[in-house]
Amino acid sequence: MMDVMRVDDHAFLSKKGKVVNPTNAGESKLRKELDESGILEYFPNCKEVFINAKTLLPTEEDHNYRFYKENFARVIGEHARKVELYKRNHPGYKIVFFVMDESSAYFRIFDKSIKPEEGKRVIGAPHLFFFDKSFIEEIKNIRIDYLIWYAPFKLLRTNDGIFTLPQAVIYNIHEMDFDDIEYDQSEMRSSEV
Repeated sequence: MMDVMRVDDHAFLSKKGKVVNPTNAGESKLRKELDESGILEYFPNCKEVFINAKTLLPTEEDHNYRFYKENFARVIGEHARKVELYKRNHPGYKIVFFVMDESSAYFRIFDKSIKPEEGKRVIGAPHLFFFDKSFIEEIKNIRIDYLIWYAPFKLLRTNDGIFTLPQAVIYNIHEMDFDDIEYDQSEMRSSEV
């Protein structure tokens, strides 16, 4: 039995406790404008439209490590509350969480006084999200069997070209036995400047 969920590094809780996601809001607005324009009527065979909205927010507000951690915890927690229901409805089946991670790649910056800018290189180390203690702690105690973490957008530009982190990580929750890494939130930066 697989439960599929989506996480990103844009969403956050407002002061009123509502989830706010500027990227999703921008995509919805553009989709509505496209539908209202009538242009899709000229393409009857078009089955899917992909919209990539730009928020025009500064990087720290658009791709945010704190938002990423909190969104991951919130989404995983919401789905974890349904596990007992899944077990009752699907007795004898393994329970799998599939996480579609739409966040950008992050890196740990060594000199916090430097602000990454487009076209400029900074010294840092890749964020190994699959070993990040903040995320692993959320996963460890869920009463599921497996978690598949699909993260296709984790690319880092280096002096040697593009460094690609694993696109998929599969955890056997019952056998998670490895050293996790604790990251200092103040050192984390998005690769998307």
